[in-house]
Amino acid sequence: MTARPSDPPVAGTRDEHVEATGAPAGARRRRVPAAVWLLVLAQALLALGWSQLAPPWRAPDEPQHHDLVRVVRAEPGWVGMQRALSRQITATFDPAGFDYDQVRQLSALSAAEAPQPHARQPFAQLAVDEPSVADNWLWQHAPLYYVVTAGALILGEVLTPGGALSWLGELAAARAVSALMIAPLPLLAFAAGRRLGARRAPAVAAAGLTLAVPQLAHIGGAVNNDNLLTLLVSAATLPLVGMATGDGRARPALAAGALFGAGLLVKAFALIGVALIPLAAAVGALRHRRGAVAVGQTVAGLAAMAVVGGWWLVRNVVVFGTAVPSSYDPPPFEAAQPELAGWLSVAVPGYVERFWGSFGWFQAAIPAEVAWAATAGLAGLVVVAVWRRRRARAGLAALAVAAAPAAALVAGVLTTAWSLHMTYGYYPMIQGRYMLPGLVGVLAIVAVAVDSPRAHRWWPPAVAVGVLAMVAVATTTALNAFWAGGGRQALAALWAWSPWPTWLGVAWLAALAAVTAGLVGAVIAAAARGPASPPVALSTSGGRWAGDRQPGGPDGSSAQPDGPDGSKAQPDGPDPSDAQAARGLPQARRRAR
Repeated sequence: MTARPSDPPVAGTRDEHVEATGAPAGARRRRVPAAVWLLVLAQALLALGWSQLAPPWRAPDEPQHHDLVRVVRAEPGWVGMQRALSRQITATFDPAGFDYDQVRQLSALSAAEAPQPHARQPFAQLAVDEPSVADNWLWQHAPLYYVVTAGALILGEVLTPGGALSWLGELAAARAVSALMIAPLPLLAFAAGRRLGARRAPAVAAAGLTLAVPQLAHIGGAVNNDNLLTLLVSAATLPLVGMATGDGRARPALAAGALFGAGLLVKAFALIGVALIPLAAAVGALRHRRGAVAVGQTVAGLAAMAVVGGWWLVRNVVVFGTAVPSSYDPPPFEAAQPELAGWLSVAVPGYVERFWGSFGWFQAAIPAEVAWAATAGLAGLVVVAVWRRRRARAGLAALAVAAAPAAALVAGVLTTAWSLHMTYGYYPMIQGRYMLPGLVGVLAIVAVAVDSPRAHRWWPPAVAVGVLAMVAVATTTALNAFWAGGGRQALAALWAWSPWPTWLGVAWLAALAAVTAGLVGAVIAAAARGPASPPVALSTSGGRWAGDRQPGGPDGSSAQPDGPDGSKAQPDGPDPSDAQAARGLPQARRRAR
């Protein structure tokens, strides 16, 4: 079957039948909708905006992360060794209005307090690069994020010569690198939703919900290694879902393994891949009765993970005697007897509220009611997806694989945080940002939940309203907490502190206005468009499975995917595999009802 010129490819979808071996049979693909690329630009612009909205160092552990970026740049051979912060970092604390010992009681900054030109020198001119009295407690992390960020800074200096950046300029540039790391998340969420069987319109709208998580934009606009981990685990979700829905080739297993292996070079949380790769392979094997394929995928995926990043764990065992060294010191006093109920009363609301929006060093947070309402709405959509699973290509097990990264992160973080609490008596690791790498899989499930003719009119506008409301609440909260005076005075203070030249600020505003206008137009067009045909239930016949290109849907209507303009694509012509798959339709229709 050949693709018509009017039907360009879509990345990340599989609309043809897949043989029992999992190899696509002449897969026909269509292009990614323009709205998805607008969402990618919107995510990048939002994170870049937050890179200026948060004052210098007022993001979780940012001084420590940037210190390691500078260390890796100056000493490429240094990595993962205990150290103190450089005096070049601590020398900026006073000009930045940053009290290292009172990070949760920092006051708002005014325009009058903005560093003068003599205080905006490069790091190297502020102090000698030697250890300070302040500890860098992140020394145990793997180096990939710091290597990537340092390399980007060096490349930027080569491409734009003109002298060393001021310390504010270097920090802003490093923040911009992080913003680009999270920019692809809407694209990944769209592709994951499509692989679960959702049509384009609901998948696009669900992908837009990445913009409704202010903490993602805040951390994305900061120097923090969680950004690279979020990108890698989000990207790994795609091959995991592909394996679970029937792709039995080695390629998705190798891709997932390589991505989780790269994650091990960022943070130990990527160890969840050891469980997720076999899970996805097993789900695909159980559904399509290909046990040998599942074993091969598991071996290939775990081998790729070991080759790419497993060596770092071996190195830690050799150097520190443990695969995952800890920077926590023994408590200086006898900790109080820990109580699980008391810990949960702190940890559960802490994770929920800090996932959605707790800015700086927990000094500003969106209202708790907003965070809990958003959590309830997201959980409700996941329940709807489970209830509607028989109408989608993906069954319950495939939905579970999509949710598995989030579930594994929650379980791992809670277990580690409770263990540390029992040891030290306080409440470490209560950080909502640790759950962000699981967001893409959850949004793919949301796309399945709203993939119905009844939702096509209200879903895109609802997402748009939710995103705008969250952005407005978060921006107002952060602006009032970080910058003094409120309103115009706060904006004036922000601009007085910003290292951005005027032309860059104008360009950012123009790009944001253009992207917003394009997305509003896409929402209006989606709401005005006629209802899409219902999804087609899974049908197996002769060792094949039929995706969303079967000749008929559960109600007998056309199940052809949407064309680039939202219209229904017409069949390309007869194909023997279509006729074979159609023989399984009556039973599939009964199951769908």
